Amino acid sequence: MLARIACMFLTVGVMFSANSNHIQGEIMSKKNNPAADMLTIPALPEVLLTPDGEVKEDFWSKAAVIEPQLLYRQNGLTSKAKTVVRLCSDPNNLYIGIVCEEPDAVVVDENDPMPWKSDSVEIFIAGNRHPAWYRQIVVGASGKKFSQMIHESQWQSKTCRSKNFWSAELVIPLDKLGKIASGDLRMNILRTRRCVKEIITWQPLKARALEVETFGKVALPGAIDVLRYGAWTFQIKSRSAGLAYESSVPVDGCFYYRKQGSKKWLQTAGNASTEPLLRSCYLTQLEPDTIYEYYVPGMKKIAGFRTLSEQNGDFSAVLIPDLHCRALYLENLLKRADVQKSDLLFLLGDQLAASLAREYHYDGYLKTIFEYWNKPFYAVFGNHEGRGEAADSFYDIFAGGKKAAFDAFSHKGVFFVILDTDRDFDMSEEYKKLQIGFLKKVTATDEFKRAEFRVLLLHVPISFFWRRWGNENYAIFSALPPETRQMFDLALSGHIHQYTRCLAGDKTITSEEPTIHGMKAERQLPFPEFTAPELALIQLKKFGKTLQVNIFDQHGKLIEDYIVKPKR
Repeated sequence: MLARIACMFLTVGVMFSANSNHIQGEIMSKKNNPAADMLTIPALPEVLLTPDGEVKEDFWSKAAVIEPQLLYRQNGLTSKAKTVVRLCSDPNNLYIGIVCEEPDAVVVDENDPMPWKSDSVEIFIAGNRHPAWYRQIVVGASGKKFSQMIHESQWQSKTCRSKNFWSAELVIPLDKLGKIASGDLRMNILRTRRCVKEIITWQPLKARALEVETFGKVALPGAIDVLRYGAWTFQIKSRSAGLAYESSVPVDGCFYYRKQGSKKWLQTAGNASTEPLLRSCYLTQLEPDTIYEYYVPGMKKIAGFRTLSEQNGDFSAVLIPDLHCRALYLENLLKRADVQKSDLLFLLGDQLAASLAREYHYDGYLKTIFEYWNKPFYAVFGNHEGRGEAADSFYDIFAGGKKAAFDAFSHKGVFFVILDTDRDFDMSEEYKKLQIGFLKKVTATDEFKRAEFRVLLLHVPISFFWRRWGNENYAIFSALPPETRQMFDLALSGHIHQYTRCLAGDKTITSEEPTIHGMKAERQLPFPEFTAPELALIQLKKFGKTLQVNIFDQHGKLIEDYIVKPKR
């Protein structure tokens, strides 16, 4: 999708000073090379702009100004149509004012719900540290808009047009851009003129829109915050919970927390992770089934979580496999009333397409969870989490830097065991032994033995061998004594992007996918295993002495309805 959009040169509102009524500002010299010079976006006091598209407010005179004029792939030729883009910020937003002079004709397609068939301007904003993780924002003369990695509902725009120009004003929240530690960004601006089939670019491009290395260097002081991301929770249990955040500079940060209703805040120091910008702590001596509030300096609001319950009872949990950074899809799920009533949220691995930077975790799903979910949340390590130069970032975010992505806990009579998954490479023997030792230890506890149900959660299914995955998890699980394996009641997994069912003792796999249906179940498990398709919603409901599994595909179709009864 991203490659297709880039090839189409989706264009976003660029500024023109076509009309003398528009505010004039100090224009960056055309003789300078913008890629070599740093353009500083002024940080102003609170602007409070309600965009009307006219770019006439007084504060625009204080903005940084860019005049894109190079024609795409035209050997340095420039356009006769003037484009002026103004940029400034306040503590909350980035403001972009665009005026596009049009000596020929402004082209507008009112019937197209997207901006592509109209004159348009496209803005690319990328981080200097990790430029591959960019934002793409498009506005058309028609008023239609589009964006990537930030939803259209999360930023404002308004356009207006006349015979010889069109203009636009954009308001983009800084926290939707992903804050960069240094405050430095890379940016490019493209304008499409439909009447003459012309593409204008601020920076010279050789072959495609996403040549991030050629983007202009932009300083955004308004984006500099000590707190960059967080604080988020991890490994919530009945009497303990982890908290973590990332700062823009190394700090000796503290966490503040209290039981809901208490007036006294407790303070604990953050521990340094393997990364100097990450801080984490592990709260202990908490009370079961209790709401706690927490914050760190820089958070805009107090956050909270509920500890798990040690008493048997009814509850529901939701599980989502193979999200692959679809943050908007996750947001829509989390807003659902039935999902909001659930106690627990699990992501069953492959939350990412690849782990090229920690920002992929933040922007791909974690910020969405932080905004729309305030209950226990758990992430399973999938094979895609192990891809890329930042593959260890999962441990930094969810394990306080410890190289361990497995966990176990119980809630209202259900004991959950999370295993680390098969990777795209062989798991080390040392790490396998570590997981086996952990698994033997937790399954020997009274908590495990007393549980009404025991559920195994993992990314890769273990009932059958899928391509080259599925052996390592089974090797870890099969290290348990047969009588312990027999005590498990259910396994849930993802990974293969298809629905499968393998009940206790089944010799073949049931699936809607013809290439999988009828495959041999290499491991005849003493409990059912269900594999959910990509973006499925699994609802796990405990009521009375039963555990119900409902699986819905991404279109809402019910594809599995199964009742698990206790073995004793």
